[in-house]
Amino acid sequence: MHLYTKGWLFTGWVLVVFVTFPWWITALRAALGNVGLVLGLLLWLSHGVIMLRLFRCPECGLSPFVSNRGFLAWSTPWPRKICGECGHDHKTN
Repeated sequence: MHLYTKGWLFTGWVLVVFVTFPWWITALRAALGNVGLVLGLLLWLSHGVIMLRLFRCPECGLSPFVSNRGFLAWSTPWPRKICGECGHDHKTN
């Protein structure tokens, strides 16, 4: 599967987690108390780390969710089709 496709699948998963957040965070807090609340928030925040660290361009290693390397780089919640660093097409392997 292409990196671009994997990126969109992950974006869909993050959207599901975001929409269902009030229900599962309430369930975690009811089951585990404040520990459940902290675990739920860590789970939510870990999606940003996963997005930036586990999805990598095969050519240069830049995440498809980041515009380029450097001080003025920005990230987006959707993947880029073309790498901002090396120009690699993420729809191809």
